[in-house]
Amino acid sequence: MEITSSNFYLYYQGKEALNLSTKPTGLNDTDSANYDNFLNQVNVIYASQKTDGAQDIFFKDGAIISSLATLTSLQPNTSYQVVSAGPYPLTVPAIGGLSVSESDVECPSTVPVVTFSSPTFILESAGQNYQYLNIELSALEAGTKYEYKLEVVKANWPVKIMNKEGSFTPGETKENIFAYALFSPTETIATADREDFFIHNPDPFNNEFHARNNLYAIIKISVSPISLNSCNPVTDTIAIRCQGCLPEVVEYYPVVKFNERAALMMSKNCDNAPVPVVVDCSNFEKGKKYTYTFSLDNSVSTITPSTGEIGFGDGTGQITSILNLQGESPAILKVEVVDEAGRVSTDFLSVEATDCE
Repeated sequence: MEITSSNFYLYYQGKEALNLSTKPTGLNDTDSANYDNFLNQVNVIYASQKTDGAQDIFFKDGAIISSLATLTSLQPNTSYQVVSAGPYPLTVPAIGGLSVSESDVECPSTVPVVTFSSPTFILESAGQNYQYLNIELSALEAGTKYEYKLEVVKANWPVKIMNKEGSFTPGETKENIFAYALFSPTETIATADREDFFIHNPDPFNNEFHARNNLYAIIKISVSPISLNSCNPVTDTIAIRCQGCLPEVVEYYPVVKFNERAALMMSKNCDNAPVPVVVDCSNFEKGKKYTYTFSLDNSVSTITPSTGEIGFGDGTGQITSILNLQGESPAILKVEVVDEAGRVSTDFLSVEATDCE
Protein backbone atom coordinates (compact mmCIF):
# COMPACT_ATOMS: atom_id res chain seq x y z
CA MET A 1 0.00 0.00 0.00
CA GLU A 2 1.41 3.35 -1.00
CA ILE A 3 0.69 6.99 -0.17
CA THR A 4 1.40 9.12 -3.22
CA SER A 5 0.36 12.65 -2.22
CA SER A 6 0.29 15.01 0.76
CA ASN A 7 -3.48 14.60 1.28
CA PHE A 8 -4.28 10.97 0.56
CA TYR A 9 -7.19 8.62 1.18
CA LEU A 10 -5.67 5.34 2.34
CA TYR A 11 -7.56 2.06 2.42
CA TYR A 12 -5.64 -0.08 4.90
CA GLN A 13 -5.57 -3.69 3.68
CA GLY A 14 -3.51 -5.44 6.35
CA LYS A 15 -4.96 -8.60 7.91
CA GLU A 16 -4.10 -7.21 11.36
CA ALA A 17 -4.32 -3.71 12.84
CA LEU A 18 -1.32 -1.39 12.40
CA ASN A 19 -0.34 0.06 15.80
CA LEU A 20 0.59 3.75 15.48
CA SER A 21 2.23 4.14 18.89
CA THR A 22 4.36 0.99 19.13
CA LYS A 23 6.17 -0.76 16.30
CA PRO A 24 4.71 -4.23 15.72
CA THR A 25 7.03 -7.13 16.50
CA GLY A 26 8.23 -9.62 13.93
CA LEU A 27 8.59 -7.16 11.04
CA ASN A 28 11.22 -7.91 8.44
CA ASP A 29 13.87 -5.29 7.70
CA THR A 30 11.91 -3.79 4.78
CA ASP A 31 8.61 -3.52 6.66
CA SER A 32 10.43 -2.16 9.72
CA ALA A 33 12.08 0.59 7.64
CA ASN A 34 8.77 1.38 5.91
CA TYR A 35 6.99 1.62 9.27
CA ASP A 36 9.60 4.06 10.63
CA ASN A 37 9.48 6.18 7.49
CA PHE A 38 5.67 6.19 7.48
CA LEU A 39 5.46 7.36 11.12
CA ASN A 40 8.21 9.96 10.60
CA GLN A 41 6.52 11.56 7.57
CA VAL A 42 2.88 11.42 8.70
CA ASN A 43 1.46 14.57 10.28
CA VAL A 44 -2.23 13.77 10.74
CA ILE A 45 -4.48 10.75 10.15
CA TYR A 46 -8.26 11.14 10.21
CA ALA A 47 -10.58 8.19 10.78
CA SER A 48 -14.11 8.24 9.39
CA GLN A 49 -16.61 10.21 11.40
CA LYS A 50 -18.79 8.12 13.68
CA THR A 51 -22.59 8.24 13.77
CA ASP A 52 -22.49 10.41 16.90
CA GLY A 53 -20.26 12.93 15.14
CA ALA A 54 -17.06 11.96 16.94
CA GLN A 55 -13.88 11.42 14.93
CA ASP A 56 -10.64 9.77 16.01
CA ILE A 57 -7.51 11.63 14.94
CA PHE A 58 -3.81 10.80 15.05
CA PHE A 59 -1.46 13.79 15.18
CA LYS A 60 1.94 14.80 16.52
CA ASP A 61 3.50 17.60 18.54
CA GLY A 62 6.64 18.10 16.51
CA ALA A 63 8.19 14.67 16.09
CA ILE A 64 6.34 13.11 19.06
CA ILE A 65 2.87 11.59 18.98
CA SER A 66 0.48 13.88 20.84
CA SER A 67 -0.98 12.58 24.07
CA LEU A 68 -4.32 13.94 22.88
CA ALA A 69 -4.36 11.72 19.78
CA THR A 70 -7.38 9.39 19.88
CA LEU A 71 -6.54 7.29 16.82
CA THR A 72 -4.02 4.65 17.91
CA SER A 73 -4.17 2.07 15.11
CA LEU A 74 -5.27 1.46 11.53
CA GLN A 75 -7.92 -1.24 11.29
CA PRO A 76 -8.10 -3.81 8.46
CA ASN A 77 -10.17 -2.88 5.39
CA THR A 78 -10.83 0.64 6.67
CA SER A 79 -10.39 4.03 5.00
CA TYR A 80 -8.38 6.93 6.44
CA GLN A 81 -7.39 10.40 5.32
CA VAL A 82 -3.62 10.82 5.68
CA VAL A 83 -1.80 14.17 5.68
CA SER A 84 1.93 13.68 5.29
CA ALA A 85 5.22 15.06 4.02
CA GLY A 86 7.20 13.52 1.17
CA PRO A 87 9.14 12.23 -0.52
CA TYR A 88 6.58 9.93 -2.08
CA PRO A 89 5.56 7.20 -2.29
CA LEU A 90 5.32 6.28 1.38
CA THR A 91 4.87 2.55 1.80
CA VAL A 92 2.50 1.40 4.55
CA PRO A 93 3.32 -2.12 5.82
CA ALA A 94 0.41 -4.57 5.81
CA ILE A 95 0.57 -6.28 9.18
CA GLY A 96 -0.12 -10.00 8.82
CA GLY A 97 -0.02 -9.65 5.05
CA LEU A 98 -2.65 -8.29 2.68
CA SER A 99 -6.23 -9.11 3.53
CA VAL A 100 -6.67 -9.92 -0.17
CA SER A 101 -3.61 -11.23 -2.03
CA GLU A 102 -2.79 -10.09 -5.55
CA SER A 103 -3.50 -13.57 -6.90
CA ASP A 104 -7.01 -13.48 -5.41
CA VAL A 105 -7.90 -10.09 -6.86
CA GLU A 106 -10.57 -10.06 -9.48
CA CYS A 107 -11.84 -7.25 -11.66
CA PRO A 108 -13.91 -4.80 -9.62
CA SER A 109 -17.59 -5.68 -9.51
CA THR A 110 -18.48 -2.18 -10.71
CA VAL A 111 -17.30 -0.35 -13.83
CA PRO A 112 -15.88 3.14 -13.17
CA VAL A 113 -17.91 6.02 -14.52
CA VAL A 114 -15.96 8.98 -15.95
CA THR A 115 -17.58 12.41 -15.82
CA PHE A 116 -15.90 15.54 -17.19
CA SER A 117 -17.18 18.84 -15.88
CA SER A 118 -18.11 19.59 -19.51
CA PRO A 119 -18.02 17.47 -22.71
CA THR A 120 -16.62 20.38 -24.71
CA PHE A 121 -14.59 23.42 -23.75
CA ILE A 122 -14.36 26.52 -25.96
CA LEU A 123 -11.55 28.98 -25.24
CA GLU A 124 -12.35 32.35 -26.76
CA SER A 125 -10.29 34.95 -24.86
CA ALA A 126 -6.83 35.92 -26.12
CA GLY A 127 -4.26 34.58 -23.71
CA GLN A 128 -6.60 31.95 -22.25
CA ASN A 129 -4.87 29.10 -24.08
CA TYR A 130 -5.32 26.64 -21.20
CA GLN A 131 -8.10 24.67 -19.57
CA TYR A 132 -8.29 23.12 -16.11
CA LEU A 133 -9.86 19.66 -16.18
CA ASN A 134 -11.83 18.33 -13.23
CA ILE A 135 -12.61 14.67 -13.90
CA GLU A 136 -14.89 12.83 -11.50
CA LEU A 137 -14.59 9.06 -11.28
CA SER A 138 -17.45 7.22 -9.63
CA ALA A 139 -18.57 3.61 -9.11
CA LEU A 140 -15.04 2.79 -7.95
CA GLU A 141 -14.22 -0.08 -5.62
CA ALA A 142 -12.68 1.14 -2.36
CA GLY A 143 -9.24 -0.28 -1.70
CA THR A 144 -8.54 -1.17 -5.34
CA LYS A 145 -5.57 0.58 -6.89
CA TYR A 146 -6.35 2.26 -10.22
CA GLU A 147 -4.22 3.97 -12.81
CA TYR A 148 -5.25 6.69 -15.24
CA LYS A 149 -3.79 8.21 -18.37
CA LEU A 150 -4.71 11.34 -20.31
CA GLU A 151 -3.55 11.71 -23.91
CA VAL A 152 -4.24 13.83 -26.97
CA VAL A 153 -5.59 11.50 -29.67
CA LYS A 154 -6.11 14.18 -32.34
CA ALA A 155 -5.14 17.84 -32.59
CA ASN A 156 -4.15 20.42 -35.18
CA TRP A 157 -1.87 22.36 -32.82
CA PRO A 158 0.75 21.43 -30.18
CA VAL A 159 -0.94 20.65 -26.85
CA LYS A 160 0.50 19.36 -23.60
CA ILE A 161 -1.19 18.02 -20.47
CA MET A 162 0.07 18.43 -16.94
CA ASN A 163 -0.68 15.57 -14.51
CA LYS A 164 -1.35 13.35 -17.52
CA GLU A 165 -0.93 10.03 -15.73
CA GLY A 166 -0.85 8.57 -12.26
CA SER A 167 -2.40 6.12 -9.83
CA PHE A 168 -4.66 6.23 -6.79
CA THR A 169 -6.35 3.94 -4.28
CA PRO A 170 -9.76 5.32 -3.36
CA GLY A 171 -11.04 5.04 0.17
CA GLU A 172 -14.58 5.41 -1.14
CA THR A 173 -16.42 4.99 -4.41
CA LYS A 174 -15.53 8.41 -5.83
CA GLU A 175 -12.29 10.16 -6.76
CA ASN A 176 -11.46 13.39 -8.57
CA ILE A 177 -8.54 13.85 -10.95
CA PHE A 178 -7.31 17.32 -11.77
CA ALA A 179 -5.29 18.09 -14.91
CA TYR A 180 -4.35 21.05 -17.07
CA ALA A 181 -4.32 21.24 -20.88
CA LEU A 182 -2.29 23.94 -22.65
CA PHE A 183 -2.24 25.05 -26.30
CA SER A 184 1.29 26.15 -27.18
CA PRO A 185 1.53 29.91 -27.84
CA THR A 186 3.37 29.09 -31.07
CA GLU A 187 3.40 26.14 -33.44
CA THR A 188 7.19 26.00 -33.28
CA ILE A 189 8.38 24.18 -30.15
CA ALA A 190 11.90 24.45 -28.75
CA THR A 191 13.79 21.16 -28.92
CA ALA A 192 14.04 20.90 -25.13
CA ASP A 193 10.24 21.12 -24.78
CA ARG A 194 9.12 18.89 -27.64
CA GLU A 195 8.72 15.73 -25.58
CA ASP A 196 6.16 17.52 -23.38
CA PHE A 197 3.80 18.08 -26.31
CA PHE A 198 1.68 15.46 -28.06
CA ILE A 199 2.07 14.84 -31.78
CA HIS A 200 -0.32 16.95 -33.83
CA ASN A 201 -1.40 17.03 -37.45
CA PRO A 202 -1.06 20.60 -38.71
CA ASP A 203 -3.77 21.93 -40.96
CA PRO A 204 -2.44 23.21 -44.32
CA PHE A 205 -3.44 26.79 -43.53
CA ASN A 206 -2.64 27.00 -39.83
CA ASN A 207 -0.82 30.28 -40.34
CA GLU A 208 -3.88 31.87 -41.88
CA PHE A 209 -5.95 33.97 -39.52
CA HIS A 210 -9.11 31.84 -39.80
CA ALA A 211 -7.22 28.59 -39.17
CA ARG A 212 -5.21 29.80 -36.19
CA ASN A 213 -8.51 30.75 -34.60
CA ASN A 214 -10.04 27.31 -35.08
CA LEU A 215 -7.64 25.05 -33.23
CA TYR A 216 -8.76 21.92 -31.43
CA ALA A 217 -7.62 18.93 -29.38
CA ILE A 218 -9.42 15.67 -28.59
CA ILE A 219 -8.34 14.35 -25.18
CA LYS A 220 -8.95 10.80 -24.01
CA ILE A 221 -8.78 9.46 -20.46
CA SER A 222 -8.30 5.76 -19.67
CA VAL A 223 -8.93 4.32 -16.20
CA SER A 224 -8.21 0.73 -15.16
CA PRO A 225 -7.21 -1.32 -12.11
CA ILE A 226 -3.45 -1.79 -11.83
CA SER A 227 -1.92 -5.25 -12.48
CA LEU A 228 -5.23 -6.66 -13.72
CA ASN A 229 -4.65 -7.17 -17.42
CA SER A 230 -7.97 -8.97 -17.82
CA CYS A 231 -9.90 -5.86 -16.83
CA ASN A 232 -10.70 -3.61 -19.77
CA PRO A 233 -9.93 0.08 -19.20
CA VAL A 234 -12.77 2.57 -19.15
CA THR A 235 -12.28 5.47 -21.57
CA ASP A 236 -13.96 8.75 -22.37
CA THR A 237 -13.08 11.77 -24.49
CA ILE A 238 -13.61 15.51 -24.52
CA ALA A 239 -12.95 18.24 -27.06
CA ILE A 240 -11.21 21.54 -26.41
CA ARG A 241 -11.51 24.26 -29.04
CA CYS A 242 -9.32 27.34 -29.22
CA GLN A 243 -11.02 30.22 -31.03
CA GLY A 244 -8.63 33.14 -30.76
CA CYS A 245 -7.27 31.89 -27.43
CA LEU A 246 -3.58 32.09 -28.32
CA PRO A 247 -1.72 34.96 -26.66
CA GLU A 248 -0.05 37.68 -28.65
CA VAL A 249 3.50 36.41 -29.01
CA VAL A 250 6.45 38.26 -30.51
CA GLU A 251 8.16 35.83 -32.86
CA TYR A 252 11.92 36.29 -32.93
CA TYR A 253 13.32 35.32 -36.31
CA PRO A 254 17.05 36.01 -36.22
CA VAL A 255 18.35 38.27 -38.99
CA VAL A 256 21.99 38.07 -40.14
CA LYS A 257 23.68 40.17 -42.80
CA PHE A 258 27.29 40.50 -43.92
CA ASN A 259 28.11 44.04 -42.76
CA GLU A 260 25.77 45.79 -45.24
CA ARG A 261 27.36 44.45 -48.41
CA ALA A 262 26.91 41.53 -50.79
CA ALA A 263 30.45 41.42 -52.20
CA LEU A 264 33.97 41.85 -50.90
CA MET A 265 36.65 42.94 -53.39
CA MET A 266 40.34 42.57 -52.55
CA SER A 267 43.52 43.32 -54.48
CA LYS A 268 45.47 40.41 -55.92
CA ASN A 269 48.27 40.72 -53.41
CA CYS A 270 45.72 40.23 -50.62
CA ASP A 271 44.27 36.87 -51.71
CA ASN A 272 46.57 35.08 -49.27
CA ALA A 273 46.17 37.55 -46.41
CA PRO A 274 43.71 37.13 -43.51
CA VAL A 275 40.69 39.44 -43.78
CA PRO A 276 38.18 40.13 -40.99
CA VAL A 277 34.57 39.33 -41.87
CA VAL A 278 31.80 40.93 -39.82
CA VAL A 279 28.18 39.73 -39.66
CA ASP A 280 25.53 42.06 -38.23
CA CYS A 281 22.89 40.31 -36.11
CA SER A 282 19.48 41.71 -35.20
CA ASN A 283 16.07 40.59 -33.90
CA PHE A 284 17.69 38.03 -31.62
CA GLU A 285 15.69 37.10 -28.51
CA LYS A 286 17.39 38.47 -25.42
CA GLY A 287 19.16 35.89 -23.32
CA LYS A 288 18.67 33.03 -25.80
CA LYS A 289 21.45 30.93 -27.26
CA TYR A 290 22.08 30.75 -31.01
CA THR A 291 24.47 28.64 -33.07
CA TYR A 292 26.29 30.07 -36.09
CA THR A 293 28.17 28.28 -38.87
CA PHE A 294 30.31 29.62 -41.72
CA SER A 295 30.86 27.55 -44.87
CA LEU A 296 32.71 28.11 -48.18
CA ASP A 297 32.14 26.80 -51.67
CA ASN A 298 35.67 25.39 -51.86
CA SER A 299 37.90 23.26 -49.67
CA VAL A 300 40.99 25.50 -49.91
CA SER A 301 39.89 28.78 -48.35
CA THR A 302 39.49 28.93 -44.56
CA ILE A 303 37.52 30.93 -42.00
CA THR A 304 38.25 30.94 -38.28
CA PRO A 305 36.27 30.35 -36.17
CA SER A 306 33.89 28.55 -38.49
CA THR A 307 31.23 27.80 -35.88
CA GLY A 308 30.22 28.78 -32.36
CA GLU A 309 27.46 29.88 -30.00
CA ILE A 310 26.30 33.45 -29.44
CA GLY A 311 23.71 35.41 -27.50
CA PHE A 312 23.02 39.10 -27.06
CA GLY A 313 21.68 40.91 -24.04
CA ASP A 314 19.94 43.58 -26.12
CA GLY A 315 18.98 41.45 -29.12
CA THR A 316 21.63 42.84 -31.48
CA GLY A 317 25.34 42.27 -32.00
CA GLN A 318 28.01 41.05 -34.39
CA ILE A 319 29.90 37.90 -35.32
CA THR A 320 33.52 38.38 -36.38
CA SER A 321 35.72 35.74 -38.03
CA ILE A 322 38.94 35.74 -40.07
CA LEU A 323 38.80 34.72 -43.75
CA ASN A 324 41.80 33.57 -45.79
CA LEU A 325 41.19 32.78 -49.47
CA GLN A 326 44.48 30.85 -49.69
CA GLY A 327 44.74 31.94 -53.31
CA GLU A 328 41.29 30.58 -54.22
CA SER A 329 39.27 33.35 -55.90
CA PRO A 330 36.43 34.01 -56.31
CA ALA A 331 34.72 32.33 -53.36
CA ILE A 332 31.24 32.29 -51.86
CA LEU A 333 30.98 32.55 -48.08
CA LYS A 334 27.77 31.53 -46.31
CA VAL A 335 26.71 32.21 -42.73
CA GLU A 336 23.88 30.31 -41.06
CA VAL A 337 22.37 31.03 -37.63
CA VAL A 338 19.98 28.62 -35.89
CA ASP A 339 17.94 29.36 -32.76
CA GLU A 340 16.80 26.89 -30.08
CA ALA A 341 13.53 26.28 -31.91
CA GLY A 342 15.36 25.33 -35.11
CA ARG A 343 14.61 28.53 -37.05
CA VAL A 344 17.36 29.34 -39.55
CA SER A 345 18.62 32.63 -40.98
CA THR A 346 21.29 32.81 -43.70
CA ASP A 347 23.26 35.31 -45.77
CA PHE A 348 25.89 35.04 -48.50
CA LEU A 349 29.01 37.04 -49.35
CA SER A 350 30.85 36.97 -52.66
CA VAL A 351 34.61 37.37 -52.16
CA GLU A 352 36.95 38.08 -55.06
CA ALA A 353 40.56 39.13 -55.33
CA THR A 354 41.17 41.53 -58.23
CA ASP A 355 43.77 44.05 -59.36
CA CYS A 356 42.60 47.29 -57.77
CA GLU A 357 45.54 49.37 -59.04
